[in-house]
Amino acid sequence: MGETLNNLGKLRRMQQLATREGHFVLSAMDHRGSMRQMLRPNAPDQLSTEDMVDFKLELCRALAPESSGVLLDPEYGVPNAIVRNALPGDVGLLISLESTDYAGDKYNRTAQILPQWGPDNIAQLGASGAKLLVHYRPDLESVAEAQRKVVSSMVESCNKANIPLLLEAVTYRTEEEEANPELYYTRRPHLVAESARQLHSLGPDILKLEFPLSAEVPWDEDAGLQACKELDSAAGSPWVLLSQGVPYDIFEKQVRIACLAGASGFLGGRAIWQEAVKLESPEQRNGFLTTVARGRMKSLAGIVRHHARPWYEKVSIPQETFSPDWFRLS
Repeated sequence: MGETLNNLGKLRRMQQLATREGHFVLSAMDHRGSMRQMLRPNAPDQLSTEDMVDFKLELCRALAPESSGVLLDPEYGVPNAIVRNALPGDVGLLISLESTDYAGDKYNRTAQILPQWGPDNIAQLGASGAKLLVHYRPDLESVAEAQRKVVSSMVESCNKANIPLLLEAVTYRTEEEEANPELYYTRRPHLVAESARQLHSLGPDILKLEFPLSAEVPWDEDAGLQACKELDSAAGSPWVLLSQGVPYDIFEKQVRIACLAGASGFLGGRAIWQEAVKLESPEQRNGFLTTVARGRMKSLAGIVRHHARPWYEKVSIPQETFSPDWFRLS
């Protein structure tokens, strides 16, 4: 019975994160270090906790009503959004596991879980899922192995806590590619697809993946669609597209192509709301977020509704009728 209860519980939480059609329309606002830098570029360490919390609450109030789920951090976002009623009860809640920092240097990055934090805590908060970010290079075996150990540990912990794990995989440039960016642009489609293939095998419930072609160089839609189809094949599980801070018009195009290729939606952050950080007054920010940013979410939701693949089509869900005494069986 325990396994059946776990499977049903995870299934129900996956449903909480999705629209009725089985698509993910997810808003990301779990940024910490990068948000400090955006809000106060010249002195990020001097940004007050109150200012961080206030901006996250503004984001949540503006975008959550247009989202099937919201991604928040435990430090500034989750408790304040709950107690200040910024997160509607019918919107799913994802909570991040990792620290904003990572172990190692920028060419050998290993994720760190926040101290005294884990899937059990996230489940106790009534959340719909946990999120883990890993910087991943499948061609750097030693650091990739270290990252896989972190992922495997969190997959196991999430399964025990009866909560889905959304795993975000982000590539990065090696020292050689920093000196010669063309190498990275050429390698990126394979790196993104191979990362998805390797990490899917560890058992996360949803993958959050990059658009395989770099936004820094020109590309056409046919090439983008082909690269996304290869990514979809490699992913093996439901996946959503991340925004990675690209301009909104580019992200909108990426979302449409990714969904045509098999993605189940998106989990977007800065591409949707990043202009708001440059507005000085709360009134200006609120005006932008409740008109422009909210309008962007509606447009993206429309694209997803017309083109995305429902997440459950990539998951094996038993269809037989349960016996009336199923919960008594061991």
